[in-house]
Amino acid sequence: MFATLLLVAVIGVLDFLLGFEVSMLVFYCLPVILGTAAAGWRLGATVAFTSVATWIIGDLAAGAHFSSWVVPWWNALIALSTYLIMVWLFSNVRSLQRDMEERIRQRTAALTEEIARRERLEKVILDISERERANIGRDLHDDLGQHLTGTALAGQVLGEKLQSRQAEEETEAWRIVRLVEEGIEKTRRLAKGLLLAEVEREGLREALLEYAATAAEQFRI
Repeated sequence: MFATLLLVAVIGVLDFLLGFEVSMLVFYCLPVILGTAAAGWRLGATVAFTSVATWIIGDLAAGAHFSSWVVPWWNALIALSTYLIMVWLFSNVRSLQRDMEERIRQRTAALTEEIARRERLEKVILDISERERANIGRDLHDDLGQHLTGTALAGQVLGEKLQSRQAEEETEAWRIVRLVEEGIEKTRRLAKGLLLAEVEREGLREALLEYAATAAEQFRI
């Protein structure tokens, strides 16, 4: 407020020094606009009244003469009306700017919350996917892998029996064993790819203990 009134005073002094024949009326618009933009319509209106009063007093002090007392009042009314219209316009612009800033702030907050919510949802989905991946890997490694291993052992026993009897089906038995062993290897590769992160996280010792417990339970060894 002090700065705008000081600016009015400076313009008034210049107006007085230049004389009433040179009008400084347009320059008073600057403090009016600055006051309105800085503190709202109340300060703008105050600066407008002060500017008009300073302008009239400066002209009278500079020796201005009017044919009628109505003339300076009329000029003051016209100038004041112009300034007040400017105050009203800039006040509305300032209000619209504040409303826009508030809407932007609210939308930014809503967008930030939406992003955070999506990130939480993505994390939940990734956790579920990780658990399902690990479950599938354990099922392949501990269930299907061990089942195929048992099947391969049973096939080897059958092949040895057929070999001792020199049966014609020996070749087919060993072929079945090879196919089962290939299935075991494929299952292990799939399980290794799915369980790699879990093994690294939990450690090799825990993975071997779990493998031994599963084998002992399935094959009673």
